[in-house]
Amino acid sequence: GFRRAALRILWGEGEVEVPMEKLVLKIDGMCCAEEIATLKRALRDLAPEETLAFDLMNGRLTIDGGASRATELVAAVN
Repeated sequence: GFRRAALRILWGEGEVEVPMEKLVLKIDGMCCAEEIATLKRALRDLAPEETLAFDLMNGRLTIDGGASRATELVAAVN
């Protein structure tokens, strides 16, 4: 299932190289469209849907333009 407490930002871990304007979150247990819909609802006031990219295979959410608002975005999803 979807475990929001398992979020972690992948900055400086060497796992993913992402330009600073993007925020990449690792979301353990994200595996279906229902969980994506839940995340979209949680973020709708902070990040437009077109800025969200979901990678179900790797359990990652990328938010274009989200790096400067990382704390706010993580709190909304957590």
